[in-house]
Amino acid sequence: MIVVAARLRIHDGCEADFIAASCGCIESTRSEAGNLSYELYRDAKDPSDYLFFEEWKSREDLDGHMQSAHYQRYRQETEAVVKTREIRIYEAQRM
Repeated sequence: MIVVAARLRIHDGCEADFIAASCGCIESTRSEAGNLSYELYRDAKDPSDYLFFEEWKSREDLDGHMQSAHYQRYRQETEAVVKTREIRIYEAQRM
């Protein structure tokens, strides 16, 4: 399983635009082959700090998502509102 933690900082005042663009991507992504979980969280104290937490069956499934039309559209729509983007990809193994 592949786990993605993507932390994004949004420019002040752009939170509503970010959420609107994200909702379409979230809905489409949840129906993709290989997607196990796809959630967006906002920091409880900082409304400009967001975390996408994703679980995928395989790296190939994640790669397919990143090439999908809805993900590419989301990236274009959020380019101007995202201040920073830090993406970490983990290979999950039970310990």
